[in-house]
Amino acid sequence: MVASQFVVGGKEALGFYITGHPLENYSAVIAEIGCCEDLQAMPDEEGKVVTLAGIISQSQVRVTKKGDKFAIMSLEDHTGNLKCLVWSNVYGRHQALCVEGEAVLASGRFESQDGGERSFVVDNLIKLDEALARRAKSVLVQLPKGNLAEMIEPLFSTLNAHQGECQVVFEVNLEPDVVVAIKLNPSLGVEGRPALNDRLVNQGCQVRWMVSS
Repeated sequence: MVASQFVVGGKEALGFYITGHPLENYSAVIAEIGCCEDLQAMPDEEGKVVTLAGIISQSQVRVTKKGDKFAIMSLEDHTGNLKCLVWSNVYGRHQALCVEGEAVLASGRFESQDGGERSFVVDNLIKLDEALARRAKSVLVQLPKGNLAEMIEPLFSTLNAHQGECQVVFEVNLEPDVVVAIKLNPSLGVEGRPALNDRLVNQGCQVRWMVSS
């Protein structure tokens, strides 16, 4: 059980969060991405695509007449809840994320359902833990102090294993007051993933994913 699921479970038992809202752990990520931070103040213009962050507080799996599974979820932030629909074409790709306690970044749009009820129809889901890296346009990799020549080959091996379109910038400390930024060729771009982040950190680098160019 992840921490957010434990906290949600505590709320179900007591009616309130014991240690604060679990979304608070992602405030820096949400601010960097620039998505909607208030579900109650989110624009609900019909058909307009919006991105928001929240904790899935309820999730029910249903089956259509054709036998396809879809989910009806409640997405929650510190201001309240929002009913979300995850139709079968999206549910098939993101089934593992449609569980209570999961912290997600959801993209979608408002639509009027039968009876006039308005719901948020989800087009895409990303784990909040992975959202910043996956949406980043560039990544700043601060190289550790040491023999630069010995670092380059394993670093490029790591980058080549995660090829994508995210621009890579190396930051090198040559002297205490001299820092050099090296923007790599776009052909050496990477795909932002937690696995890449972890490998770079294990190689002694400091990593910063940036959504803006």
